[in-house]
Amino acid sequence: MEPSSSRARTRHSIYSEGGETSAGESGQEVATARPVEAPSNGDFHAANSMVHSKNFFPWAGQAEVIRAMQKDDYYTTHLKKALADAIQAVLGARAITRHQNAIENIAGLVYFGLTTGSAKPTLGEEYCEVRQLAADTETSASRAQRAALIVWKLVVPYVSKIAQMRIIRQNNMRNLEGSDGRTRARWLHMAAQALPMCNEIFEAANRLHLAAFYMYGMFYSLPHRFAEIRHISLQANRGHRDFNTLYSILAKLLVFKEIVILADYLGTRVKSLGKADVQVFQQEADSDDVSSADPSNTPGASSNKKKCMLCLSSRRHPTATQCGHVFCWTCISEWCANKPECPLCRQRISLSSLLRLYHYTPTSE
Repeated sequence: MEPSSSRARTRHSIYSEGGETSAGESGQEVATARPVEAPSNGDFHAANSMVHSKNFFPWAGQAEVIRAMQKDDYYTTHLKKALADAIQAVLGARAITRHQNAIENIAGLVYFGLTTGSAKPTLGEEYCEVRQLAADTETSASRAQRAALIVWKLVVPYVSKIAQMRIIRQNNMRNLEGSDGRTRARWLHMAAQALPMCNEIFEAANRLHLAAFYMYGMFYSLPHRFAEIRHISLQANRGHRDFNTLYSILAKLLVFKEIVILADYLGTRVKSLGKADVQVFQQEADSDDVSSADPSNTPGASSNKKKCMLCLSSRRHPTATQCGHVFCWTCISEWCANKPECPLCRQRISLSSLLRLYHYTPTSE
């Protein structure tokens, strides 16, 4: 009996050894052997030996991979909760708040170290009957590739988050004195301003990569792409092929959303820059009029202008917003982190748009 034309065109077909061949409709020889039954979930060694055979199993579809990753997220969350409860019972609740990022990273390292690091499938992969495969050689992922996947998935984000927190903490310090301290503060301020933009670019890259996965179904995430690890399916019947069109539509919607976000950001940026220039000129004109006509322009009034409107004390490390208002760096940065708008005029601002003022003397505002 000849197989169907769709199965004959499939690159990754599942057939048993010793099968016969016959001429298909196009004149090429096609396999006519019966399909091999996929191994059970518990028979990992049999599945692992089959993975070493190139092109033996088909690539896993988007639905299978997404379901497996969701299961892994569920189990890692459960493990993190159990680890947090154990630490809270021994060290108290303050230790959980202080070391929350470390606890999440340790839970992920334990889970993926015992599964992926030991060349065993995760619980999500067992549930969905998928296995990891090296994309370049189409064999089981090597030890170096599995280690690279864990490093890119867990270690790199953790180190990056710790570095960002350290930069922000040092930037908020107020005891930077002397010429070296001012130079160091300037570099820290530049790094702190670049951090939100870098995070937004990285998140946009992750969303675009997810759209590419929905479209082509190759690598689920950037760590999988860096490690060159894909997934194959151990299921002979793959009904998820019918959902590929829906996933391609979802990918196009994600790309369109990113285009809209980029256009909105560029438009807001251009408008804010133009509005800031207009307000600066208007404030300069108003200050000239007030200084020449207002008799209440006394030293006491000028001292009030040196105060921060958030903490009501003298400004420490003056920082200007896009709308021209000046606050303490610590006050406005904390305000912007919680509510990204100017406290006075309610214009939308961001942490990366704040401008630190050096050698600033507030004659008039």
